[in-house]
Amino acid sequence: MGYKELRQIKDRVPAIKVGLVTMLNFADIARYKVDFYTLQHITLTPFLLRSIPQSRPVYAWTDNRVVTMKRLQLMGIDGQVTDQATKLHLLRRAGPHDYFLLVFNFLITYL
Repeated sequence: MGYKELRQIKDRVPAIKVGLVTMLNFADIARYKVDFYTLQHITLTPFLLRSIPQSRPVYAWTDNRVVTMKRLQLMGIDGQVTDQATKLHLLRRAGPHDYFLLVFNFLITYL
């Protein structure tokens, strides 16, 4: 379903939550008037995350690897879409040994 159709639904039923689900995040997605975003982890960067208004939750599709899940947590996303809910549930908040993920997030932004 495209953005045009989402807006038509939202205009007819304002209480319904509509979200943008996208694999590639090359456009200015913050300009879309949606209630939430679901973005693929590979194109989700800290810069892109900061460009989205904080009032709109951002969820990320993961590749089901723990390192990716931790990296996304460090970025501050609101939730993750995964086939590995148990792995995600068992993750703890990043400790000192996870600083390499902060550096990794920084590098992804500039690659």
